[in-house]
Amino acid sequence: MLNNPFARCVLRQAPATLLLAAVLLSPAPSSGQGTKGGGKSRPDFIPAGYDDYKNMLDQLGIKKVRPGEVGVAPTRRRK
Repeated sequence: MLNNPFARCVLRQAPATLLLAAVLLSPAPSSGQGTKGGGKSRPDFIPAGYDDYKNMLDQLGIKKVRPGEVGVAPTRRRK
């Protein structure tokens, strides 16, 4: 076919390169959940005072949640 080894190498990698370019340049799919207004809009079927986090805690029977870490991670000493 082709006697030039460089040309054979380029022609072998061309389909994979084109496929990679098509995947990277295609737009990301939408999740379908409206995030207009910074993600603060709710669908019509969710009541205004509904708190999903509190509802899940109630379903699991969790009465108290221990506090999380502070905003700054503690520094670790090297031994």
